[in-house]
Amino acid sequence: MVHMKIALASLALISLSAITIDASANTSAAPAKSPILVKRQTTISASGKSRSSECRVFTDGVTIDRNIDGVTTAEEKTFKMAGTFEAKIDEVSATAAQTKVIGPLEFSYDMVAYRTSASGVREEVILSSFDGVKGVDTFNPSSAAIILKDVLNSVCGN
Repeated sequence: MVHMKIALASLALISLSAITIDASANTSAAPAKSPILVKRQTTISASGKSRSSECRVFTDGVTIDRNIDGVTTAEEKTFKMAGTFEAKIDEVSATAAQTKVIGPLEFSYDMVAYRTSASGVREEVILSSFDGVKGVDTFNPSSAAIILKDVLNSVCGN
């Protein structure tokens, strides 16, 4: 079940399962060094125009870089995050990803989470990925992956 609450003023409170994000447009401090969630998208139209974005979610903020046919923008926001991110990422990691061939399309995307293994190694965990050139869709079917993808879509936009 997904609950969404939006408070007035410049503050939004989004509750997703056991994860809460309290976001504001205050950009006075840079986010933490290592992201916990990342969403990358690339689109190349039939006419050759390209559009790409990379959204990195940290425990204390988000950065979004966009490139639209050579025009770049960068956005940075700070916020507080509370919840069970590590447990959700561990749950995703414990579930095998599935792959299916859809067919080539004009876009590609990756949605990944990062965690530190018991041996101290930083690992990338696939939530969902689509290779538009090959037409291969890779996804994690766990409920935790769905929640983390919802967080990425809420924070980064679709």
